[in-house]
This record gives sequence, structure tokens and C-alpha cells, in this order.
Amino acid sequence: MIALKPDAEPHWPGLPRLAELLAATVVMLLYAHFLPELGFVFATAIAAAYLSWRLGNTILMSLATGIGTSVGIYVIFHLVLGLSLARGPLGF
Repeated sequence: MIALKPDAEPHWPGLPRLAELLAATVVMLLYAHFLPELGFVFATAIAAAYLSWRLGNTILMSLATGIGTSVGIYVIFHLVLGLSLARGPLGF
């Protein structure tokens, strides 16, 4: 519906919100760049922790979220489903 009949007067986010979106985009680009070097677990933990922090979690909770997300996805996709993920310097 948005594509067929766009809003006549859209509300654009302010400069701070656009900076947040730009920072999230940069984090995702860096994630893709460093994934082969750091490995899936470490790169995903860092990216997920940062994004969780920017969404409003405390730093400690963001670290737990990042680690939990990366380990959880690793277990499901690599150990359970047998899919290949980028190996890090520690071999996982």
C-alpha cells in the first residue's frame, strides 16, 4: 500500500536518528568484512551486542545478548543442522 499510495507529507527522522541508522549500517558492513577473520561466533557476538546496546539495553545485558545470540545460532546452525559457518582463530 505504501508503494501504491505514499504519504503526501512523510515524517522523516531527525539527524540523531539518521546517525543511528548509519552507525547500524556501518556495523553490519564491518560484520560482513570481519566475519572470515574473526569467525562467526566472535563477529556475531560483537555485532549483536552493539546493536542490542543501541536498541536500549544496558551494556552488561547487551554483552549477554550478543554472546547468547552468537552461541545459540552457532549451536542450531552448525552443531544441529550441520551447516558450515566461518571459523575463527580458535577453530569454531
